[in-house]
Amino acid sequence: MRVVADLYIEGDSEEDAKARFQHQLESESCSQLEDAAMWGEIFYYCIDKAGPYASDYEVVDVSEE
Repeated sequence: MRVVADLYIEGDSEEDAKARFQHQLESESCSQLEDAAMWGEIFYYCIDKAGPYASDYEVVDVSEE
């Protein structure tokens, strides 16, 4: 199953934001991934049972705001 979600990660550049996200995954400290409201129904059926850090994550796109 592939789920796409928008996360906001601060960074000075695209590479910096990706590195910060990777660090948050490794340290299991990404509050956005832990937010059940963001995931909605998918959280209940998939993420809640395994935990938000049990999945593989891929950065699909990075945009500047």
